[in-house]
Amino acid sequence: MKEDVASHGLAIIHACREIVAHRQHKMIAGVIVDMQTANAIVVVWDNINTKGRQRFLDIGDCDPAMMGAVAFSTLARAREVKAAQ
Repeated sequence: MKEDVASHGLAIIHACREIVAHRQHKMIAGVIVDMQTANAIVVVWDNINTKGRQRFLDIGDCDPAMMGAVAFSTLARAREVKAAQ
């Protein structure tokens, strides 16, 4: 089950990379993902460690909408921390 979630989550990440590369939008798992959301997901994915990646997949439960929400909140928090320094 865990491997199935991970492979589906990686498929979502791959689809998000394609969206960003082609500057388009795409339906993933029944959710339309725009370029801004896909970019947020990819940026967060590229900047977290292995443990964080597994948590990101678990929190998102392989739902692109939830992954996008988590990615946007993570980026907002990172901006706040950077501004405070």
